[in-house]
Amino acid sequence: MAVTARLSALGCPPQSRMAMEFDAAAVVVGAALTDLTELLLEGNYDELLLEVENGAVEVTLTDFALLLKLHRDGEWFVFLSATDWDATDIVDLHYVDSTGPQQLATGTRAQAIVNLHGAWAVKFQAAGDTASVNVRGIVRRK
Repeated sequence: MAVTARLSALGCPPQSRMAMEFDAAAVVVGAALTDLTELLLEGNYDELLLEVENGAVEVTLTDFALLLKLHRDGEWFVFLSATDWDATDIVDLHYVDSTGPQQLATGTRAQAIVNLHGAWAVKFQAAGDTASVNVRGIVRRK
């Protein structure tokens, strides 16, 4: 089950913060893409510094997806997934480890830096039969 993290509920108004940290608890995922967590950004953040960790024993992730919602009533759409993480020509993907989050081996981590364009919300999904996936990082203004 996905955990929703509302960044604006942490004490001061989101527009007064330059960056916010998030750390979502581990979620065991299935063979198909499974929701990990959602972050409600309310259009206040532009850049995502992301770390994905596969804490499973002997299970490799088979996919990792980043979905965006552009406004409060918008629909989720896949922004990056599968082989997108390996691409060198996607301008919104500023950095990704040589082993992207879509193919993480047991006990390994991957980092990425992504332009979010002031999206309303971001959602993370992962696949890998019984993998235990953690997502953590920072969203910040440019």
